[in-house]
Amino acid sequence: MPLRAENAPSALPRTLRSLLVRAWERMLEPLLDAEETAFLERPWDELSEREKRSFVEASVVRERVLLRRDPDLQRAKKVSDPAWRSN
Repeated sequence: MPLRAENAPSALPRTLRSLLVRAWERMLEPLLDAEETAFLERPWDELSEREKRSFVEASVVRERVLLRRDPDLQRAKKVSDPAWRSN
């Protein structure tokens, strides 16, 4: 099943589901690129358990940083203000 917002748990608000799906995609994308790079990049099944755990933990930390922001509408208003860039 493809990873899409509509496949995320329906108890979550749609915006939150979309954010979480994008986070999962960013976390997993490097591990799914192996075939596209003619296997120069290492696929998931080539990593040791320790490497997998380390990769996932680092990905979660990164995503927590990226997701720590205002909700979409508030952020859109903030970044559309010309004064925002000068801060």
